[in-house]
Amino acid sequence: IVAEPDKEDTQEDAIDRQDIETALHTFMQDYQQIFLAHAKAAPAVRIVENYIAPTTFTLGDEVVKEGSWVMAVKVNDDAVWKDVKAGKYTGFSLRGFAKRTEKAAA
Repeated sequence: IVAEPDKEDTQEDAIDRQDIETALHTFMQDYQQIFLAHAKAAPAVRIVENYIAPTTFTLGDEVVKEGSWVMAVKVNDDAVWKDVKAGKYTGFSLRGFAKRTEKAAA
């Protein structure tokens, strides 16, 4: 899962479903490139699936919420794959910029 609607990230920010869809479309139109830890381009890591979850479903042991950005990649680099298996790389990040808005009162 790249992004899940309305779920706070480690910086306590959240993104709504429409903004997730916009981010996915922008990524596919303008970038389509994977970076390792936001720094080094990883041309041997190729996107094989990339979509907005049309409904909530379970994938392995994880629940994927409707509206989530889901991406699968193929790692064609033995060293990078070893790092993935060792837990150095655990997921995807939006790597972008956004304007923060005030949280709505609960």
